[in-house]
Amino acid sequence: MVHCRLAPTTQVDIAAKIPGNWRLPGDNGAAMGATGPEYIGRATPELKPGAGRAAVRRANSEWNRPTNANHLSACVLEHPLPGGWRAFVRHGSADFRSSGGIRMTPLVSVVTPVHNGAAFIRETIASVQAQTWGDWELLVVDDASEDDSAEVVEALAAEDERIRLFRLERNGGAAVARNTAIAAARGRYIAFLDGDDLWLPHKLDRQLAFMREKEAAFSYGAYERVDEKGRHLSPVGVPDRLRYGELLKTCYVGCLTAMYDTNVFGKRYMPLIRRRQDYALWLDLLRDGETAMGLNEVLGIYRVRSGSISANKASTSLYTWRMYREVEALSLARSAWCFTHQTGRAVVRHRMPGLARRLGWLHSVDGASAGDCRRPCGPSQGRDTE
Repeated sequence: MVHCRLAPTTQVDIAAKIPGNWRLPGDNGAAMGATGPEYIGRATPELKPGAGRAAVRRANSEWNRPTNANHLSACVLEHPLPGGWRAFVRHGSADFRSSGGIRMTPLVSVVTPVHNGAAFIRETIASVQAQTWGDWELLVVDDASEDDSAEVVEALAAEDERIRLFRLERNGGAAVARNTAIAAARGRYIAFLDGDDLWLPHKLDRQLAFMREKEAAFSYGAYERVDEKGRHLSPVGVPDRLRYGELLKTCYVGCLTAMYDTNVFGKRYMPLIRRRQDYALWLDLLRDGETAMGLNEVLGIYRVRSGSISANKASTSLYTWRMYREVEALSLARSAWCFTHQTGRAVVRHRMPGLARRLGWLHSVDGASAGDCRRPCGPSQGRDTE
């Protein structure tokens, strides 16, 4: 039998690989397994990765979702189901447990590369564990750290089975580390969080609800910039949507807020370039006509570190140019056009933020005053491990 402990006022959706009815017995506030009102729903086949947007829409429309079970403190499936099945909590946290050979998979896989990040990785992991949405797995890839980053993660993984540690024998860079995690990911949604950044507790809950509301296959959000000591620098707002052509001119997607749906895209990997590989992945996701949806609310905290690769703006610009030419295979003329926009917009954002806002090149975070963006708070420059 499979148990899932639920927070009060939690709504549950269950999708199984086999047809038929499933039954969710329960009593308001009753103990697990108690009899009471029954909530009946018809299960739908699990979608294969890359099934596409149309297939996802059909599956969603076929779902006969159970009634919201207010104050339901626990639930239990009456009979184990043959084959694999997946349960997830839409609102609130959950503690999933399985027995009897039933396979359960998380809804969200969190990709976290770390290199010599022992000073920050514990806090990063704690921010994931604090999520109000509890159905996730955290895949931490240690990129041949010379400090005790891996040992810190290993100790935390021993206490929380949702955390998985992977060690690379040689330093391969951010793309190799992130791709290692993506390859091992079991969740429908792939999210990203570097080993020195943080999520706010509502990040997953809010973003998943937003993606469902907007029928978005790829989303991103606003974030806060802090220095290495945690001191506030500025918020970074985002536009409400992005298509491929606009993204070529400015990378508005902060890696710590990006999340994509493998049911639509399949698993997509970052190109093996030393820098700007995250930017290249966002372009890959939008190249065939998809639209990325932006949630202009602060979802995370980006730590600006003086020694990081992304802090070198000249080097970042060089790799942006190389990405246009070598990864995107743009013509010389189009590369020059996009690169001019990148650099020109950056100058305007820095020196004339008022004009940049009027042109739509700079965005105030919802709920933040315009004064919060007096310091440069433009789009992401990416983050790369050493």
